[in-house]
Amino acid sequence: MHQDIQFKQEANEFDKWIRRAIGGSPNLEILRLESSDEDPSPNMPGARVAHDALVEHLIQKHAERLRILDFGCVFVSNQGLRSLFSSCKMLEEVHLWVGVDAMVSINSI
Repeated sequence: MHQDIQFKQEANEFDKWIRRAIGGSPNLEILRLESSDEDPSPNMPGARVAHDALVEHLIQKHAERLRILDFGCVFVSNQGLRSLFSSCKMLEEVHLWVGVDAMVSINSI
């Protein structure tokens, strides 16, 4: 469980901690992150901080087996989403936050 992340430095530290926590799991199939904020969106106007470094780690280390990715209210950029969907072919379920034009962005996969 984590608090909502508002700054890039916080996102980098959080992503690094998650990478260390899952680093010893070569057969990772499910990753669920839970925010301590039920819905941080009213408290977070404007841009969100993308967690693309964590997405890249998942692609590099766990793309072969990852089936369920529940990022909760963690934001991923359109490029990160495109990379995730084009690399992790076993994904069955995905929960995360994306920008308003994300679906248009991934149509090019």
